[in-house]
Amino acid sequence: AEIAYLQSHGDASSFSNPKVSLLVSLRMSHPNASMEELAELLSEEMSTEVSKSNVNHIFRTIHERYVTLISEGEG
Repeated sequence: AEIAYLQSHGDASSFSNPKVSLLVSLRMSHPNASMEELAELLSEEMSTEVSKSNVNHIFRTIHERYVTLISEGEG
């Protein structure tokens, strides 16, 4: 829901990093995948090791951007 919100509100800057952009795409196409599964998929796509922790960090960053936009909208 947060990813969809950011996309619908034109906040492309949240996804400007290639790793973030690819992870967003993977999440949208694999909505039920675990963090570990997403890390494996991202590792395959990027041809480099991506940890579960890194995936979690990216999602926290996306969440923080979402919270910022929501709070700006309420003000």
